[in-house]
Amino acid sequence: MTIPRPRAPVTAACDGVAHWAKPHDGRRSRIRVRFRMSEARGRVRRPFPHPMVLSSPLPVRGGHARVSSESFHAGRASPTIAPVFRAGMRALAGIVLVSCLAVAAPPQFDRSPVATGAAAILAQTETLRPAVLELALAAYARAEEQGDVQRPRLTVIDYELPSYSKRLWVIDMTNGRVLHEELVAHGMGSPTGSGGDMERALSFSNHCGTRKSSLGLFRTAETYQGQHGYSLRLDGLEQGINDAARERTIVVHPADYVTDERARQHMVGRSWGCPAVRPAISRQLIDDIKDGSLVFTYFPDDGWLQRSPYLAPPAADRVAASAIPSSPAGRSRPGQ
Repeated sequence: MTIPRPRAPVTAACDGVAHWAKPHDGRRSRIRVRFRMSEARGRVRRPFPHPMVLSSPLPVRGGHARVSSESFHAGRASPTIAPVFRAGMRALAGIVLVSCLAVAAPPQFDRSPVATGAAAILAQTETLRPAVLELALAAYARAEEQGDVQRPRLTVIDYELPSYSKRLWVIDMTNGRVLHEELVAHGMGSPTGSGGDMERALSFSNHCGTRKSSLGLFRTAETYQGQHGYSLRLDGLEQGINDAARERTIVVHPADYVTDERARQHMVGRSWGCPAVRPAISRQLIDDIKDGSLVFTYFPDDGWLQRSPYLAPPAADRVAASAIPSSPAGRSRPGQ
């Protein structure tokens, strides 16, 4: 069986030899494995002592391959032990080829969202919703393809959740570990209350003076000492949605009105549009995401979901449909 010109062949021992290659040009690579009879595992299509063929699918990074053994004869056996021998070999052949595949499979160290595993991320959180995470990972993947990621960290903010819930998560995209699950404030708006009440965000903007939060994908930049202390600047990556973030001084900073005690009383304060966090963790959180990581802020705004260059419409539609129902007043234009 011919292997179509592997780029980087890898040899792995499995009581035989396994060759594999990453598929290219959309074609499937094939893997040939020659097993010793004593190590044969898989589905036996013909019983011993006739030729035996094993077949099993094997995932390969970038494609899908198939493992098959070369046919071989079991050899001669004494008539008295032949039935026992054949039964034993059939039992061995009934075992799935898991151990061999584990040896042959390459380690996955991709920085892609697929490598991190959405299920593993969700298992580490209390309030992160699967549909919102799906959208954030899709945006991260598109940004990474475009070269917008300088540091493999993703911060997800779900502004549809109430302010007294933990609605900010920091994810290390190299291993899927959740570094932070935190409270975060939303903008009050100008006039006061137009951006949201004490519990929920209602409206978003990209204009100076509105004091509202912005939606979409941001990239973290440099830190500085401001009026709130150690703070982190953000650059909006979506034109007309959040690209005025630096001009508006939309930054991550600590705020005394964001605390666990205030959250228990449903009294988390509002900012002038900044994602303000608890002072107790602000420095560590800022250091964990500064210098080129991504921040994804979500709200089920139909206009943004359809206009965002980082979101495919099918994914956006699925998330919008699965999100918490909100009143018509809660649907805003992020570019207001």
